[in-house]
Amino acid sequence: MRSRNFITDDLFKTADWCISKRARSLVAFAALFLLPAANVVAQRVAILTPQKTAQDADYSQRLSESLPNQLKILDRSQSETAFRTVQIGDVYNMGLDEAKAAAAVIGCDYFVIVRTGTQRRSSFSRGDYYEAFSVHYVVSGRTGGLVSWFLKSFEADDQDKAFRTLAASIDNTSKEIVNKIRSANVSELRSAADAQIEEVPDTDSPASKDLKPPI
Repeated sequence: MRSRNFITDDLFKTADWCISKRARSLVAFAALFLLPAANVVAQRVAILTPQKTAQDADYSQRLSESLPNQLKILDRSQSETAFRTVQIGDVYNMGLDEAKAAAAVIGCDYFVIVRTGTQRRSSFSRGDYYEAFSVHYVVSGRTGGLVSWFLKSFEADDQDKAFRTLAASIDNTSKEIVNKIRSANVSELRSAADAQIEEVPDTDSPASKDLKPPI
């Protein structure tokens, strides 16, 4: 049996630790370097309409067409079919695991749940009028977290005009969605980079056992 050479064995152990640490540091540095590019990296995005109303379908189609080419918008029909195969308690209040499972089945980086409606309202000051609204839930498929949610609402004297006004705001809505996804993408890359950076363990910690740093 070969006797243990304390000098060479410790040296190789230290070298392995340094190489491993250097590799992780390089990965972290690369991720941080690529953060500015995250703004232009194409992300796979699914637009989902759980209510499946005619107005939802009309609005979501317009929204899909309005989103820029830098995002890869997945086929809505296929995304909806895949989404329905996932067991979810409340689609408007999903847990992290439910959201990640849905994204994995759909094959997307982010998905946007859209809900629209038109309601008749009345007030003493103006009489009857209509309010058209849309709610957007932007969800990260990688973390399962809710990136953002926001409401758009417009009023008009008749139902069709209220929806037309809502539809006219879709270009601004798509820009807001893009900005939310860009910010989330940068944040997720930064978190991944931070997780890769490893410091020398404390002398008294279990991780420092049999470790002799070069410095």
